[in-house]
Amino acid sequence: MPNDSAEKILVVDDEPLIRFVLAEALRGWGHVPLEAGTIAAALHLFATENPQAALLDIELPDGSGLDLLTQLKQHQPHLLVIVSSANLSVEDRITALSRGAYAFLAKPVSLHELQDTLHRGLETPRQRRTHTTEPVEGIANAAEQRWALAQLRELAALLNHVQDAVLIRDLSDRVIFWNKGAERMYGWTAKEALGRNIRELLYPHDAAAFVMATRATHENGSWYAELHQFTKEGMEIRAHCHWILVQDDAGTPRSIFVINHRTSNTR
Repeated sequence: MPNDSAEKILVVDDEPLIRFVLAEALRGWGHVPLEAGTIAAALHLFATENPQAALLDIELPDGSGLDLLTQLKQHQPHLLVIVSSANLSVEDRITALSRGAYAFLAKPVSLHELQDTLHRGLETPRQRRTHTTEPVEGIANAAEQRWALAQLRELAALLNHVQDAVLIRDLSDRVIFWNKGAERMYGWTAKEALGRNIRELLYPHDAAAFVMATRATHENGSWYAELHQFTKEGMEIRAHCHWILVQDDAGTPRSIFVINHRTSNTR
């Protein structure tokens, strides 16, 4: 007899064997798996079955799982989404985080890690369905905050090992994160850069291109091109830049995640 309270988990992967293994594991844990091999099939199941969570592969035959992540979160902001990939780059992690992913799992997926991540992510919605007292809600929120902080610490540690300059600026263009790569590339330490206006640091002579790039990022959600920038010592350099607009669950812009790769000196 089916359990009406069991969570439905959408599994999106173009490999039938992987879907089978994950679906069997989910059934064993008391969930109801919903299998899809394409973005189109996933969106159909999402619309008809209303799942509580989704496990998404990035590489799909009809598009990117990251784009599917965006569509799912737009329709259901509190959907628990776990992203998996055999080649999950730092840039993919950043993009997934900015679009609302809960966790990242490397393929082949560890079933123990998946079970633990699902349990942690679904625990708060379960508490909200079965309890209405304020203390329980407070405990749930505290658990969410601890997990989010742990994820951010892990990502920050990872970003400090990246050779490229990675930084986060708020909507007033103030630097709120500055990795070791940015220190090496521009000469400003994190202590010197944090709280400073990014235009004053990197675009002191002509901010027109910066302003246009910022506008494009807000309009399109991301932007990628080359910009001329300046180091602390006044050296002009060229950098390939990828900017990602970070939004909250309601779709409100919060900050811009920046990855800059130095290509050459201009003088």
